[in-house]
Amino acid sequence: MNDRPIFLRGTLECSVFPLTGYPPTDVESWRQIFKTEKAYGLNFVRFHSWCPPEAAFAAADIEGIMIHAEGPVCTRLDDKNKARDALIDAEFKRIVDTYGNHPSFIISEIFPNRIRGAAMSVAVASLWIACFILTFTFPILNAKLGPALTFWIYSGICLVGFFGIGLTLHETKGKTLEQIERDLVD
Repeated sequence: MNDRPIFLRGTLECSVFPLTGYPPTDVESWRQIFKTEKAYGLNFVRFHSWCPPEAAFAAADIEGIMIHAEGPVCTRLDDKNKARDALIDAEFKRIVDTYGNHPSFIISEIFPNRIRGAAMSVAVASLWIACFILTFTFPILNAKLGPALTFWIYSGICLVGFFGIGLTLHETKGKTLEQIERDLVD
């Protein structure tokens, strides 16, 4: 980000607010939520299947939290339902127009429509498997090896991933999603 590498450590927010039944709409409440998440070493929040209110973005900007707000998702198996497609496209454009100026906003709609459902499933499943492995192994490694060596091990894993991704991914700057897809398939 801003020509500097950034490592995301995050959590999932599914709009579960049992005390009120709705998410807070004021900046201070969101700042408190994000401060708690930062206290656990997190810097990233994925809002699963919903877009939080403006106050969350303002608080994220103040607290240095990255937001991954999902736009409306609908698998387009065909182009027969033009009204549905127009509604989804318009809602997505409203979300980007409203919140896209926040540095905390990370857009999730990176996959072409044709493969979006399957690609997002694989990406999310991979993320959750990795999160499970990290969560399961951290207390064991930390107790046996100590925090310094534990984090060195995780740093080594990140380094392997960094070089692996760097060797396998191609430059995508200035290309459409469809051009990128053709490059990856060919």
